[in-house]
Amino acid sequence: AGGGGNVSTNGQDLDDGADEQAALAATMAAVNAQLERACSDVRVLRMERVTNSFCAHTSCSSREYEYLIPAYCLRPPHGTVLEDVQEGVVEASDAELAASGPASGESGSLGAQGREVSEERRASLGRGDADPLDEAEIARVNEALATMEGTHYFHNFTDTKGAIGAKDKAAQRFIISARTGAQRYMGGVAYVSLLYHGQSFMLHQIRKMTTMIAAAVSGALDAPDGGSLSTGLAMSAVATPIAGAEGAASPDGGISEERASPRSISATSRAAVAQALSATRVPPIPKAPSCALVLRRCWYRQYESRKPEGRASIGFAEAEEDRAAFIEASVLPHIVESEREGQFRIMQRDVARYGVSWRRVLRNEKGGGETEGS
Repeated sequence: AGGGGNVSTNGQDLDDGADEQAALAATMAAVNAQLERACSDVRVLRMERVTNSFCAHTSCSSREYEYLIPAYCLRPPHGTVLEDVQEGVVEASDAELAASGPASGESGSLGAQGREVSEERRASLGRGDADPLDEAEIARVNEALATMEGTHYFHNFTDTKGAIGAKDKAAQRFIISARTGAQRYMGGVAYVSLLYHGQSFMLHQIRKMTTMIAAAVSGALDAPDGGSLSTGLAMSAVATPIAGAEGAASPDGGISEERASPRSISATSRAAVAQALSATRVPPIPKAPSCALVLRRCWYRQYESRKPEGRASIGFAEAEEDRAAFIEASVLPHIVESEREGQFRIMQRDVARYGVSWRRVLRNEKGGGETEGS
């Protein structure tokens, strides 16, 4: 999904002077007119003139992506998903998984809008799945995200045609920050914003990072063989008020079935993430659904510091309101529809199954056998 502040050049020569802004506006209108005839989900929001040597791709110093993930994907699975994985089979078809999706396309910040969900829908979601993460759960997610920060080899977090080794420079990436953002309701489901800021990213890297984070915080990597996956986390009904997207308490002063949960991921999960960032090979990490990944912003620090006097910034801060409105109208409904179709239920199943594969690796290591990470 798009929506980020991408910068592009069109190769046109624009006259200097007072007519430049008018020429830019005319060019943008002409481009958008063509886009309206071709598609409804691509728009140019702002244009600025840059130097002739500028390249939007190679001049970019860093990028920030957002992944909007349902809160239930960061909790232990339950019901059909849990039973099927523990039995080692997947009896539920994708259509059956899709049947558990929301019936509403409403969205909104963490508050009254989008909060309403029928009792039938809540029952299909399971205990507390329509609720946002509490403070302890957010702390655990942020701890897991922090393990990705810094310089690492992400060879296990991409799909490439050629073999990339554990110490191949082509797989090395620097993650400036990884953290949670605001939570919000969409279609009766609470979503958590995961923000990834890095110099550059490999193919599918963020989607696989998101799956690994979900596996670490949901307890999928911790459950003992033959035991319940939900034993990886301690859950109880202790009320904890939850702040809204703008820092205000949610309308009912909390969530309906709050959970008191550990603030830290387990040592097993931390070790699993570290191994995925260092081992030559680990069990293939599933990809999180592509529908929820949005490019938020690109930085051009070197260009900004060296641009000629009189050239406007290409940070496009003045376009932020239009950008947010575009995402609200064109991107978020697509995420809600994808959740309704069951894509994130399938992700839950994949995360749980990945936990089974990972524990098999650990069992082989303890037994002295060959591992997938060797």
